[in-house]
Amino acid sequence: MNIDYKIHDIFPQITVGRDFREMTAETFIIISNEIVYGIFSKKYPGFPCRRLFYLNDNTFEEIEPLLAEIKTMDGPILAIGGGAVIDAAKYIAHETGKSLVVVPGAVTTDAFLTPVSVIKNTRTRVEEVCRAKKPDRVYFDMDILEGAPVRYNVAGLGDVISMYTAAYDWRLAHQKTGEPFDPLLAEMAMGLVKSLEPAAAEIAKNSPTGIKHIIDALTAEFFIYNLAGGNRPEVGSEHLFARLFEENHIGNFLHGEIVALGVLLMTYFQGRDFRWIRMLIGGLGINYKPQTLGIPTADLIRLTASLNRYVQERNLRYTVLNQCLLTEQDVKQGLREVLGE
Repeated sequence: MNIDYKIHDIFPQITVGRDFREMTAETFIIISNEIVYGIFSKKYPGFPCRRLFYLNDNTFEEIEPLLAEIKTMDGPILAIGGGAVIDAAKYIAHETGKSLVVVPGAVTTDAFLTPVSVIKNTRTRVEEVCRAKKPDRVYFDMDILEGAPVRYNVAGLGDVISMYTAAYDWRLAHQKTGEPFDPLLAEMAMGLVKSLEPAAAEIAKNSPTGIKHIIDALTAEFFIYNLAGGNRPEVGSEHLFARLFEENHIGNFLHGEIVALGVLLMTYFQGRDFRWIRMLIGGLGINYKPQTLGIPTADLIRLTASLNRYVQERNLRYTVLNQCLLTEQDVKQGLREVLGE
């Protein structure tokens, strides 16, 4: 493995604090949503801006009019909000060449780090991955993050614990297909997952220490992603499971929550002991039980049993789903085991 990175090439400038005004005196074009901006403006009354744009959803239909108007304006962009707002702002910053500062409303995803955006196409009902600008600076305002629902913060760890199943799938793909595999990066990925266990109580409490652990874990996950040259160490069968439910718009869940359920179920189908990872997910406070995610049992069984066909038809990456043929009876048995019901 050749490492030829400079840290500033990978990460934006990251600051953790309690007063965003200490970081900058610039006047921004702000992109936010009404809820998060209400929280921000209550803490920073009279915060100057060139223009405030509210985004309800990160669809091309909503973003394109903002993009057209922002192209005509001067000044940097400030994104205040969650993954949807940040993804929209990164896309607009890329298209306009403007500098971008991000204040996350929660740590639900690693969108504050990545140079891509996921934008919804309402015509095709497909989420498109688009080139975007990595933020220049990220400010984690601890007052805002501590005030965010714990459910939103802990869900960000879904894309960290996914390494538990994804690293296994990566090794399996190497053994079965000869796909290039880096055992050191796989060990780093597994080590990162295990490092969450001693911090679980603080994370579940949404304490300042716990939130900083989440930020550190997401940053480490993204570092491993960069060393691997892609998302193989973190995206395996659990994400294919999650993607199927996201594409079918079944349930009312955060991305990290459906990924966590996928981790649990795919660990079972990988033939591994799922008890430790179930204990970790529960200890972190991640919402993963189907009834709390709004997924009807019949749909859960039907869609999970269709995963083999889904993988084959789309020629998706090799995982345990390529060698484990799932029937509805298998899925029912797996759910009884992993959910303890």
